[in-house]
Amino acid sequence: SYFTASKVYFPLAVLKAFEITLKHGASEYSPLMFTLLGMMLCGIVKDYEMGAKCGKIALQLLDQLGCERAKCKTLMVSGTVIRCWSEPTCKVHGVFMEAYKVGLATGDIENAAHVSTVKSSSSHYGEA
Repeated sequence: SYFTASKVYFPLAVLKAFEITLKHGASEYSPLMFTLLGMMLCGIVKDYEMGAKCGKIALQLLDQLGCERAKCKTLMVSGTVIRCWSEPTCKVHGVFMEAYKVGLATGDIENAAHVSTVKSSSSHYGEA
């Protein structure tokens, strides 16, 4: 909601969450935070390599911490705004399907619907 409400507060919130993670260790929301940091690096700073590294850290944290509640959104953001810079669309579709299934299983219907729309839309631009 920070991103849609104010593009000024969004980076501040992500950087503060990153600072808290460094200070206190990872939590169940750390994977999403790393994905959002990667999104900022790709979209604002145009550092696609570092953004991709943040995305990979987010995926590793998802596995290590077993963060099911934030998994759908983390996978969706990673697939739509990080991996799109370095991978063909057809490779990201599997991530979208996983995010959709996890979203339904965990009750994250909002993000499952978003990722379903993204997958459907992106099918027009690459191999499905």
